[in-house]
Amino acid sequence: LSMTETTPARQELKIWQQNTNRSLLAQTELINSLPVDEFDIVALQEPWLDWLGRTRASRHWEVVYPTRHRDNPRDTRAIILINKHISTNCWTDIDTEDEPTAVRTDEKPHHMMWVGDFNRHHPLWDEDRNNHLFSRANLDAAQTRIDLVVTHGMYMALPKDIPTLEALATKNYTRPDNVFCTVELEEAVMRCSALPEQRPNCTDHMPILTVLNLQVLQNTPQPRPNFRNADWEKFGTVLTTELNKYPAPANIGDTEEFCEILEHLYGSIQAAIGAAIPLTKPSPYAKRWWNSLLKAEQAKMRRLQRLAYECRFNLEDPIHEELRIQRNHYKQEIEKAKKELWEDFLERKSEILHRTFFLTPAPGAEGDITPNYSYPPEAFPFEEITNAQIGRALMKLKPFKAPGPNGIPNVVLQKNAGLLLPYLGPLYRATFALRYYPPQWKLSSTIVLRKPERPDYSAAKAYRPIALMDTIAKTLSSCVADALMFHTERLQLLPNTHFGGRPGRSTNDALQLMISFIKNNWRKGNVVSTLFLDVKAAFPSVSTKRLAHNLHRRGIPRFYVDWIQRKMEGRETVLKFDDFTSEPLAITNGCDQGCPLSVFCYLFYNADLLDVAQPQKQELAIAFMDDVNLIKAAKSFKKANLGLQDMMTRERGALEWSSQHSSAFEVDKLKLVCFSRKRKKTPARSTSKTIPLPRPTLTIDGQRISPAPHHKYLGVILDQELRFHPQAAYAQGKLTKYCIQLKRLAGVCKGMSLGDTRTLFKAVALTRGLYAADVWALPIRVKPGQKRASGAVGFANKLTSAQRMAALVAAGAMRTTATDFLHVHSDLLPMRLTINQINQCMAVRFAAVPDTHPLRKYVDEAKRYPATHRTPLQELFNAFNIDPDRMERIDPVVWKPGWSSPFNIMIAESKDAAKKDVRNNRKEVNIYTDGSEIDGGVGAAAVMYRDGRLIRKVRHYLGKTGEHTVYEAELVGMILGLEMLRRERRTVTAAIYLDNQAAIKATQKDDEVGPAQHLRREAESLYSRVITKHEGINFSLVWVPGHVGIEGNEKADSEAKAAARGEGSPTTELPQALRNPLPLSTSAVKAAYKLSIPEQHKRLLMNAGRLERIQRVDANAPATAYRRTVRSLSRRQTSILTQLRTGHNPLNHHLHRIGARETPFCAHCGTKRETVFHFIMSCEAYREQRTLLRKEIPPTLYNITNLLSHKDCIPELLKYVDQTGRFKRTLAERRRRT
Repeated sequence: LSMTETTPARQELKIWQQNTNRSLLAQTELINSLPVDEFDIVALQEPWLDWLGRTRASRHWEVVYPTRHRDNPRDTRAIILINKHISTNCWTDIDTEDEPTAVRTDEKPHHMMWVGDFNRHHPLWDEDRNNHLFSRANLDAAQTRIDLVVTHGMYMALPKDIPTLEALATKNYTRPDNVFCTVELEEAVMRCSALPEQRPNCTDHMPILTVLNLQVLQNTPQPRPNFRNADWEKFGTVLTTELNKYPAPANIGDTEEFCEILEHLYGSIQAAIGAAIPLTKPSPYAKRWWNSLLKAEQAKMRRLQRLAYECRFNLEDPIHEELRIQRNHYKQEIEKAKKELWEDFLERKSEILHRTFFLTPAPGAEGDITPNYSYPPEAFPFEEITNAQIGRALMKLKPFKAPGPNGIPNVVLQKNAGLLLPYLGPLYRATFALRYYPPQWKLSSTIVLRKPERPDYSAAKAYRPIALMDTIAKTLSSCVADALMFHTERLQLLPNTHFGGRPGRSTNDALQLMISFIKNNWRKGNVVSTLFLDVKAAFPSVSTKRLAHNLHRRGIPRFYVDWIQRKMEGRETVLKFDDFTSEPLAITNGCDQGCPLSVFCYLFYNADLLDVAQPQKQELAIAFMDDVNLIKAAKSFKKANLGLQDMMTRERGALEWSSQHSSAFEVDKLKLVCFSRKRKKTPARSTSKTIPLPRPTLTIDGQRISPAPHHKYLGVILDQELRFHPQAAYAQGKLTKYCIQLKRLAGVCKGMSLGDTRTLFKAVALTRGLYAADVWALPIRVKPGQKRASGAVGFANKLTSAQRMAALVAAGAMRTTATDFLHVHSDLLPMRLTINQINQCMAVRFAAVPDTHPLRKYVDEAKRYPATHRTPLQELFNAFNIDPDRMERIDPVVWKPGWSSPFNIMIAESKDAAKKDVRNNRKEVNIYTDGSEIDGGVGAAAVMYRDGRLIRKVRHYLGKTGEHTVYEAELVGMILGLEMLRRERRTVTAAIYLDNQAAIKATQKDDEVGPAQHLRREAESLYSRVITKHEGINFSLVWVPGHVGIEGNEKADSEAKAAARGEGSPTTELPQALRNPLPLSTSAVKAAYKLSIPEQHKRLLMNAGRLERIQRVDANAPATAYRRTVRSLSRRQTSILTQLRTGHNPLNHHLHRIGARETPFCAHCGTKRETVFHFIMSCEAYREQRTLLRKEIPPTLYNITNLLSHKDCIPELLKYVDQTGRFKRTLAERRRRT
C-alpha cells in the first residue's frame, strides 16, 4: 500500500467477509451496521442484485464487480466493496477470466489473499465431528482447492474447527467459508476469526473478520458546516459585530481599499460561520433510516447469538427460541425503519482530464479582429447596479446549492442580506468603476458529473464539468446577466430564431417553428432538407477575444464587455472527483458552466451562425444553445441539399464561423434528414404501389453525410415524414421505464401511499413521457360529420398500457382489473384526456406569445385550417376553438432589473389590525374597489368617499367566467379607482382599499410575466398621471379584509356583483384602456377547460359502457373523492378496499373467472358464489364479525354501496375484513411474489 508524507495512514487493514444469501435485508443490515471508519474492505459472497444487475451499497463504498458481470449479471457470485477512505491511488481492480472478483494494492511485491464461500468440506478445516460430510466426492472436490493453495504457496489463515455456517434445518455448524493468504502475509495477519454473534438476518453464514498489519493510505473526511441547522440569530449577531469593525463605505476609491473591504467581508462571514454554524461529518452509517433503536436491537440480538453459539450443542436450551424471537423482531424493526425513510443511492462523480474541459484557442482563429475594427454605436447606456437589484438577485438564489471554494453558501447571503447589502453594493459598483476584478472571484471548483444514459463512461465526453463559483461573485454575475438580457430582449439584439436561455422561449417553441416551416413548404409543393449540427465542447471552446468582438458588434456597451473580459482572464479552477482534489489549474478559454453569465455569453458567441440563413431563399436556421439546425426548402431534395451545402461553405457560412470561433462540428453527430411525404411509383415488379422519394447524400468539405430516416432533436424524434411513430414508441418506453421504477416503491402491502404514488407518477413519469406532446400527439376529438375520433388515438392507446402499470401500483389492484376502473381509483385521467389537457395549455400559451416572438407569424397564420399538411398550431387552435387575436399577449420581459414599484402598499398582519388601521387612518379621499364573479359573469367596481361622504361609483363588466378571472377584476377595480382619483379635484392624501392581497403584492413584483400583465402596466401608467396632477400626494394601496362590516368595502362588493351581472357604467366614465373589450385571460381559458374534464371523462365511461357499473360503488364517479378517502389508510388497507370495490379480488367468484380456482362457490357455504356481496353481507362463517359491524354502522347506511364508499363506513368495513382473516393469506402470497 503506497504512502505519502502528507497523507495520514492507519496501521491496520480490516477485511469483513460475509455471505448474504442474496438477501437484500441481510446486505442492507450489514452495510448500515458496519462502522465505516473502522473497516476497509467488505467481501460479499452471494450478494443481492436487482433486476438491472446492480447491488446495494452506500456512498461510502466503491463497488467492484467481476470482469464479466455486465455480460451476465446473474452469474455473479461475489463482489468487493472498497471503503472510499482508502485512496484510489493505492488499489485497482483486476480483470479475471472467471467469476471471482479481485482487487490489487500497490504494495510491492504483490501478495494474495483468497476469501469466500468455497462450499467445500475437508478435515483440513472442518470439525472432525462432521465426518459425515467427508465423502469421496466432497474430498475430491476439496482437493482441487488444496492443490491451488499448495501451488501458490498459501496457508489457511482462518484456524481449523471454526464453523462459519449454521444449517437452518438441522442447526448443524459447518465450515464452507475460508481465508487463504500467501506465506509472506502470515506475519501480517493479526486476527482471523468468525463472529457468530454478528450474523445478519436472513443468512445462515457467519461473518469473518481478518485484520492485517498493513499501512493504509487514507482520505480523511473533513467536517463540513451544517447550514440547515444554523443558529441564524446568533449568526446575525456575530456578523454585525464583525462588520462594525470596518463600517460600510459609501464609495470605494481605489483597488487597495476594494481588497481591504472584500477581505474584511469574507473574514466577517467566516467568523460568523465558525461561531454559529455546527459542523457535520459523513455519517458512519450507510442509510439515514439506521437509528439508535436499531443499534440497540442489534446489540441485543448479537448478545443472544453469542450465548446461542456457546450452547450450540444443546439444542433444547431456551436461548435458541429467545434468539429466534429477537431475530424476527429485529427484522421487523428494520423493515419499519426503511419504510419510514427510503433513499436511493446515486453515483455522481468520476475521473476526468483537465484538457477535456478547458481547451486552448486555435492559433490564427482571431486574425480578422484588428485593433482598428469599426464597431457600431452602443445600443444602450451602462447602468450601475443598485442595492434593490442585488437584493432581488439574492432572493432568487437557491439557498442550499453547493458553494464555491470559500464555502459560503447562498443561504448565508439570503439570511443576512440586510447586513451585507451595504458592503456588496459598493463592492459591485467599484468592480466597474475601478476596472478591477479580484483574484478571489476568479477561482472556482469544478465538479465532474456523469452525463446520464451514456453507454461508455471511460470516455471523457461522457462527463460534464460544473463550475462552483464564489457565491458573492456569482450574485454579481446574476445582476449583470439580468441587466444585459433585459436590454437584449427589449432591443432584439440577437437573431430571432435563437432559443434557449432566453425568457419566454422553450424547446417546444423551437420545435413548433421548425415543423411549421416544413409543413408550410409542403403545402407549396416543396421538400425540406435539414442538417443538424453539433458543436464539439461548445462552452469550453469559447474564445474570450472573439466573444468580446461579438458583443461589441451587436451593441453591448464597452463598460460591460471590458468587465466580462477582466472576469474571464486569469481564471483558475480545482478539479474534484472521487477522493481527489487537484492543484489550481489555469483556464485560458471557455465559459464557466454554472456561471449565470455563461448562457448569455454563448448566445452572442454563436449568434453569427444563425445569420447564415437567408429567408428570401427559403432558408432557416434555428438554435437552442449549441444545438443548431440549418433548414432549406426547394422543389427537390437535390436542390435542397445543394442549398445546405452552400449554407455551410459560403462566405460567412457555417464552416467559416466554425473556423473563426474555434468551435469544431462533431462530424459523427452531423445528421441529415430529408422531410417529405411525397412518393413515387415503383417499378412494375415491386409489390408496393409507391415508395418514398429517394434521399440523396450531402457532401460537405469532403465529408459524405447520408440521410437518416429520423433524428432526435431537443428530445423529440423527428422522422422524415413527421408522422412521429418513432417518437411515440420512445415516449412509451420512457413512460414504461418510470412505471417500472414506481413499482419498486409501492407494493400491495407496503410502500408509498396512493396519493404519493400518483403525485410522483404525474410529476416525473407523465411530465417526461409526454414531453412536447403538443408537437407529436395531436388533440383527440371527433370532428364534425365524423363518427370516429381523430388525432393521436393510436399513440394514446400505446401510452395507456404504460400508465396502466402506474394505476395498478397506485391503487393496489389486481392485474385483471379493467383500465377504466383503475383510472377512477387511482385518480388518473385517461391518457387521451391527459394529452388533450396538455395540448390545450400549450395552445393557450402559444396564442399569448408577443409580437417579437418568432412563432407569432405562424400563430397568426394558424387561424386558417387548411385541407392538407396542417401544422400542430393549426390543429391546436382548431381543436380547442382558440382565437389568437382575442387572447392577451404576455411579454416575458417588461420591468428592467432594479425597477422599484411606484406604489406604496400597506398590508396589516391580521384582520383586526387591518380594521383598526382603516378606521383610524382616514384619508382625504378613500376609494374602495372590488372584483366579483357571479352568475357566470365577472365584474369590477370602485366607490369614492371624500371626507366620509360617497361621491362617485363606477362599474365595469369584464365578460364571462370562462374568459376572465377575479384577479383581473381586482386589477380593473384598482384601475377604476385610479381613474376616479385622476379626475378628482386637487387632493393631498388618498388611498385605494382592496380585499385581495395577491393584487396588491403583484404591484411590487418585477418578475411578474403571467396573466393580466397588461392591466398592471395600465395601472402604473394611470398612477403616473395621478401624481402628475396631484403633485406631492400621499397615496397608498391598502389591504382591507372583506365582509367584516367596513362600509366602503361592503358597498364596493355589492357594486362589483352588479357589474358581474352586466350592469356596467357608461364608457365615458371609464379609462381609455377599458372602453374596448379586454383580451381573454389565459388563466381563465385554461381553468374553464379544466372544469370540463370530469364531464369529458364521464362521457368516455358512458360510451365504454362502464359508467353505470362504477357508479354502483361510487355514485359520484368519475369525480370521485376516493384518493382523499384512503389518505388515512395503510397501504394494505387501500389495496383491500380497491379490490373489493372493483370486484377483482382473491374471492373465489373472481378467481374462478380467471381460471385460478376450480369452483366459484364459498368454501364455507358450499352452494353460494363467493362474491363481494356474499363475503360482506351474508356469509354464515362470518356472522359474529358481521354482528359487530352492524353495531358500528347506522341502519340507514348499512348497504353494500355505503360500506364500500362512505367515509364513515370504510374504517369499520376494514375492521370486519381484518377480523375475518379472509384476505391475510392471499395478500401475503402476493407480497412474497412481489
